[in-house]
Amino acid sequence: PQALPNDTRGRIAADHDRCAWRDCPHFSDCYVREVRDRAQSAQVVVINHTLLLIDAAMGGFLLPERDVIVVDEAHHLEEEATRAFTVTITPGRIQSLVAQSRVRQHADQGALQEALAASTLVAEALAQIMASNSKGRRTLDAPLQEGLRLASAVDGIANSLQHNRPLNLDAREEQLYERLVKRARTLASDLRTVFSLAEPETRVYYLERVTGRRNDRSVAYSASSTPLSVADLLREKLFDRTPTVITSATIAVGRDFSFFKARTGLSNPREAVLPLTFDYEHDALLYLPKLTHEPAFGAASALYHDELAKHMLEMIAVSSGRAFLLFTSNYALRAVHDRMAAHPDAAGYTFLVQGDGLSRSEMVRQFQKRARPVLFGLRSFWEGVDVPGEALSLVVIDKLPFDPPDDPVNEARVDHMKRAGENWFGGYVLPLATIRLKQGLGRLLRTHADRGVLAILDKRLVTKSYGRQVLAALPPARRTTDLAEVQAFFQRDD
Repeated sequence: PQALPNDTRGRIAADHDRCAWRDCPHFSDCYVREVRDRAQSAQVVVINHTLLLIDAAMGGFLLPERDVIVVDEAHHLEEEATRAFTVTITPGRIQSLVAQSRVRQHADQGALQEALAASTLVAEALAQIMASNSKGRRTLDAPLQEGLRLASAVDGIANSLQHNRPLNLDAREEQLYERLVKRARTLASDLRTVFSLAEPETRVYYLERVTGRRNDRSVAYSASSTPLSVADLLREKLFDRTPTVITSATIAVGRDFSFFKARTGLSNPREAVLPLTFDYEHDALLYLPKLTHEPAFGAASALYHDELAKHMLEMIAVSSGRAFLLFTSNYALRAVHDRMAAHPDAAGYTFLVQGDGLSRSEMVRQFQKRARPVLFGLRSFWEGVDVPGEALSLVVIDKLPFDPPDDPVNEARVDHMKRAGENWFGGYVLPLATIRLKQGLGRLLRTHADRGVLAILDKRLVTKSYGRQVLAALPPARRTTDLAEVQAFFQRDD
């Protein structure tokens, strides 16, 4: 399935302030009402992390009362909470407000024109700040006065809507009008939160390029304010309110939960590391080939990518395809794929490449039905994908999945830890990469009958001191640096 285009979504979706709820003539047939009613009477409600954390951010407004919360795949909790507690300003938020018919009818035209002019100045200011940035994102280092003027202009719209409230509105229209005023107030507040940079010690402020609608090549930018830490927020809005069970195959680094507890605000929980589900020592082999080049970027990466392609071709030859080749960047994926596809030894394999038009589910389906398949995947294939049996017998990861250094939130968190004298690498960057690595390797064994080879093509695992820590945290598969042992493993009949 493909995501709906923005223009289609806009025609079938309604904002909260355009929903009259019980006063709507279609309330009895409302799908959302039916879902809420079923949830209220259900003994178990299954939702995703996003909805759970948006509910927490809103003070429990969305979801029914609950006796206990079970959070599975909890290694995502910090990341999802960061999204839920982020305030973001997009051009669409401003445009959709001023496009409302009630705004055009009842707001003072002077206030409306002031907001439109201020919005244009904000767009120009953001474009100027981003003009020298090729990455599409950067931190916002100083308050943006144009943004603060836009906040005042939007407040002006809210004030004029309040002042010009029509008389004799029925209950439905009264409710919708009040929600519209509240929407304008919230937008003005969010504009101040993002553009004032009022909490630089606890939040990071940054800009990102946003894509337009399909076939729309215009360039626009969003601005966001994100908490540096979600620990206190999670403790206050989730853990202290409802008994919570946390579970995941990868939240322990080794047999230690300290990293997860520190990042999510858990204090003194009852905890346990359960025995491994699968027999890694017998059913898996960890291949760490001897490499010449460390991971490199940009123009310096050619020899590194040559070496990756060489080793991956050797491995898929002994596995007869049936391989997931997982990459930490699209640039590396494309570079290695192009080298492998051009090599004579690639004949006879089916290469499936993420980004070439197939959805993730269709790529998995094709992988399971095609001869000698090799899937080139990015982060979305590192977890949540199940290919049981011999169809998937080799999982290769190009390098340790450290966060990109130019990610504004990651960069700000590291800088904050540096200023505090904390161990930013061993206490944050390395455990996070280790958890992600374990998730990627976890694609291999999905049932007790599965067996196969795991491979990591990162020289730093043996040349850097932290490599031993990473290896110690991985499943206890037998290790080898010899491709002949990999071949013997595949030829072994169990």
